[in-house]
Parts: sequence; structure tokens; C-alpha cells
Amino acid sequence: MRGFKTTSVREVILTRQAEEGEVKLSFFLQALPLGYHELLAAVYPVKVTEYVNGKPVTSPADQAAHDAMVGYLLLAKSLRDADPAQIETPEPGVGATRDAWHAYALAVQAEFVAANLVVGDIQALAKGLQLANLGAGRPKKGAGA
Repeated sequence: MRGFKTTSVREVILTRQAEEGEVKLSFFLQALPLGYHELLAAVYPVKVTEYVNGKPVTSPADQAAHDAMVGYLLLAKSLRDADPAQIETPEPGVGATRDAWHAYALAVQAEFVAANLVVGDIQALAKGLQLANLGAGRPKKGAGA
């Protein structure tokens, strides 16, 4: 099969007004590898806390909390693949437990909070990741087939 020799990386620049003027932070997001969503679904499934008629049921609140954590995991993978220095917390291995992946998602969230990122910043990063996944970014050599 023919393939690309590069993968897409998108730069997202976040800005803040400060006393000394405008401050800018650059983040680089690399397109996620094919199958990463499926990997996360296998290693970090929604935690079932209720059963109705013997069938597992996830409450809307539990599903929303899980979806937010998956968003942090996707951003962390993309940021780390583009530049490992962008995320300090090491990713658990594929054989790690669901609890280990949850702890990792919480640690990534804490890194974003410590960096003083706000909801709009996370949304901008998520949009940058979406664009990188669509191929709308600069090439990063050696990452493709």
C-alpha cells in the first residue's frame, strides 16, 4: 500500500493579556495514530456503577465524566507525540489497569490546571487536534508509513 512519509502536526497558539503585554504559549498537536480510540476504549472503558434488570447501565453523569477524561487522554497522546516535553506525566502501558489510565487522565488534567489553562484553551487544543487529524498541519517527518 502507498503511504505518507510524514504525519500532520498542528500548532495552537494560546494568548493571555498580562501587565507586560500579550503572552503567547505554543502547543504542537500531532495527528493520532489509527486505532488509538479503539485502544482507549479497551484499556479505559466507562466504569459501570449500576445494573438494571441484570444489564450494565452507565449514568449520564458517569458517561460525561468519562468522556471528559478521554478528551484529556487524546490531547495528552497528541501533545506527547508532537513533543514529549509538552506532557510531564508518563503514559501507562497498554497492559495497565483501567484505574492506572484514570489516574493518568487525572494527572494530565492537573497539568492543564497547573498551566493555568481554562475551558476555552482546552477547546482550542481539541480543535487543533481535530484539524491535525484531518491533515491540516505541517508535516512531521519519519512518523508515517
